[in-house]
Amino acid sequence: MPKRPPLAETVLSLNETELIYEPGTQTKYSNAGIAVVGYVVERVAKEPFARYLKRAVITPIGLRDSAFEPEPALVSRLAKAEMWARHRPPFPAPTFELGMAPAGSMYSTVNDLGRFLIALFQPKSLVQPATLEQMWTPQFAPAGQKTGFGIGFAIGSFEGRRRIGHGGAIYGFATELAGLPDEKLGVAVVATKDATNDSTRRIANEALRILLAAQKPQPAPERWSNLIGEYGWDFNILYVYEKAGKLTTLIEWFFEYPLEELGPNRFRYPKGGLYDSEPVTFTPEGVRVGGVLFPKRPAPAQPGATFRITPKRPVEELRREVAGLQPPVERGQFRKPGLVELTRLDPSIKLDIRYASTNNFLGAPFYTQAKAFLQKPAAEALVRAHQWLKSKGYGLMVFDGYRPWSVTKMFWEATPEPLRIFVANPDQGSRHNRGCAVDLTLYDLKTGRPVEMPGGYDEMSERSYPEYPGGTSLQRWHRDLLRQAMEDQGFTVYEYEWWHFDYRDWRQYPILNVPFEKL
Repeated sequence: MPKRPPLAETVLSLNETELIYEPGTQTKYSNAGIAVVGYVVERVAKEPFARYLKRAVITPIGLRDSAFEPEPALVSRLAKAEMWARHRPPFPAPTFELGMAPAGSMYSTVNDLGRFLIALFQPKSLVQPATLEQMWTPQFAPAGQKTGFGIGFAIGSFEGRRRIGHGGAIYGFATELAGLPDEKLGVAVVATKDATNDSTRRIANEALRILLAAQKPQPAPERWSNLIGEYGWDFNILYVYEKAGKLTTLIEWFFEYPLEELGPNRFRYPKGGLYDSEPVTFTPEGVRVGGVLFPKRPAPAQPGATFRITPKRPVEELRREVAGLQPPVERGQFRKPGLVELTRLDPSIKLDIRYASTNNFLGAPFYTQAKAFLQKPAAEALVRAHQWLKSKGYGLMVFDGYRPWSVTKMFWEATPEPLRIFVANPDQGSRHNRGCAVDLTLYDLKTGRPVEMPGGYDEMSERSYPEYPGGTSLQRWHRDLLRQAMEDQGFTVYEYEWWHFDYRDWRQYPILNVPFEKL
């Protein structure tokens, strides 16, 4: 029957092993090595390792459910773990001690592991900041190397940020402790199935990604503003954007690389990958990658400017044409329409009704009132999103809500075929016509001004796509925050327009063609 040997006995047994690598020639993780360190602590402290760690570390940093020995209160709550193999059914994991508690016998919970990360990230940690930096620096590595093994931590990178962590595995259990110390974010993942560390690592990384997305990024450096954009040709567009504080490129459609800044307009690719350490130089003509010049692609609209197209037919001609037309006939049962004015429900919702002025993509007014209407359930859901955003320091600014069918018909007839993904086909009617679609953005509660997004409202380009990778981290964060607020209340973003959201019940309402002056 397996039993736990004392720590001293485990360390003594190392005298019976052979040296595989000469000291200083190979980096290798060693449970036995950590056991030796734990035994040294035990001898210096003159008390058992588990008792000393409990007194000197675990209790002071507030870990209430952790220990390096099987305390009855912890063992009674031990999760049931499972072993598995390729050739046999799963079976219960053993629970005996391994005899090297410092390396792999800590009983804990995910909450306590989270508290451990908090203790590391606090300014007045149990460990001095200078000591932590040493622990988070790759050991026995060439100068400047930023990944490898530190002291007790694996050091790597995650989306351009420093990542520290430690994976764990013992019969039936797999764990991952991961942190971004510069952002003070961390996550602990535990699985009760043997050898599932790949899964716990992927879950931890996804959790870090979610945590990062929740943090408001810093503005990108102003010196990069003229460099961010699109370069190249329709068949091979090079996207340049800011991500995680790095000027970053998406090249050959799939390959994302952060750039190392060397000087004004001079960068280079990281080591490895398709463009190993190749220089990247920005010029007035474009960006040169190695020996290839990717020409600067003209921006559809400058930030803050209104996107415009040349109508296929004059607006006034279209206005006369649609005056006598009716929407397509629909069959089925529909709810009775009940359009309500948004600002009557919440006056703090701001309006910028572009189609009541000439400040729109066709340069002509289409509404007689600068008001926004939605069906009552959609309007109430929008108000809830607005109230939630207020807790984040933002509010909603509405560009458009209900839109008469005749206006949709004019938009369609005025827009060239290649751009018609940005306007609705009047033969099916639009969700705007049903009073269940809204165009909107965020405004800053402190300034009252709209925030910057990767593309402008009604801009008929890729920059309008909700998944467009370009722009800055802050712009994309604003775009994603808007999407989160709206989707949480039953809206869905349109796949080509970050600003357009459809309420979930839109199919239950008929196409309407009531002019604004009759609302």
